[in-house]
Formats: sequence, structure tokens, C-alpha cells
Amino acid sequence: MSGHIFDMVNRIKQNTTRKRKKFQGDNRALIYSEKRNTSTAYTFPTVSESEMELLKIQIAKNTKTRYFKSLYVFAIVMAIVIFAFWAFLRYFSVNPYTIAS
Repeated sequence: MSGHIFDMVNRIKQNTTRKRKKFQGDNRALIYSEKRNTSTAYTFPTVSESEMELLKIQIAKNTKTRYFKSLYVFAIVMAIVIFAFWAFLRYFSVNPYTIAS
């Protein structure tokens, strides 16, 4: 039992604040490496407000059509499963001693 107490005291000592700051300045300064001025290889395109609205409408239409397609596929699969279950119950005999005609 006393081992747990010593472990707790050690953890409390370890969690005390350090002398150096964990994050320096704007939280982007690297502590153990040099700062490099490199540019990215890709520049991101800008879109006007009207093009942004057209993109939103197009994405909404695509989402709605995908939803209805998946709903139709689900309905067809459920119909096939129900038919297969009905056929199984209709034509499968549980009693092994009955004579199938």
C-alpha cells in the first residue's frame, strides 16, 4: 500500500511547472531546431462569392441524389431479402418425416 503513496508523491513532483516555457511566443517557435524559411510548392486557388454559392448548390444536389440512390438500393435489397425469407418459410419443411410432393 505504501508503494502507491510514494508513486503518487513522485507523480506530483513530476507535474510541477518547468523552468522553461513549454510553448514559446506564438506556439510556433521550435525549441530544438532552426527556423527555416521555405515556401510551399502549391498556391491555393481563390474562389469568388458567386462561384462559392454555385459550388454549395452543386454539392447539395449531389448529396441529395446520392441519398436517394442509396435509399432505392436499400429498398430493393430489403424486398429481395423479404421475398427470400418468405420463400424459405413457405417451401422449407421443419419436420423431416413429411413426404415432399
